[in-house]
Amino acid sequence: MGYYVEGHGSIRIKAENFEPCYKALVALNDYQGKRGGTWSPGEGQVASWFSWMPQDLNTIPDTKSMWQELGFETMIDDVNGDLVIFAYDNKTGQEEIFAEAAAPFVVPGSEFYWTGEDGLMYQWSFDGVAFYVAEGYTSYGAPVPQQRLTAQKV
Repeated sequence: MGYYVEGHGSIRIKAENFEPCYKALVALNDYQGKRGGTWSPGEGQVASWFSWMPQDLNTIPDTKSMWQELGFETMIDDVNGDLVIFAYDNKTGQEEIFAEAAAPFVVPGSEFYWTGEDGLMYQWSFDGVAFYVAEGYTSYGAPVPQQRLTAQKV
């Protein structure tokens, strides 16, 4: 996937799952594969965090704010109070790690579609337990000449 990506779809988290989802996301403080951080010569990495995120995820107050901090556009559904994550237009970080941690709390059938500036496409999908990623591409058939209009002579 490209460095700059656009995404759209509907990742839905029911209101009653906000707190357990938040706890699962904050638990990522202990995740060892963070790509952001600081390094010191001779010491290696001395501090780590997820790209574009604060070092301590506890500083983010709730589930909705966590997704917004990651770069997603969100809204609370007026009808049932669910969190809906519906768009992304930013640089990539490690959003997929957060999606995987949230997967047990995401409504089954939720999907999100990504396109990178490099043309690669991905689909995220959730089944209420796990998180899945599928690669995609756009394919066109052979060009067909169009002759619906006749040339007019001047």
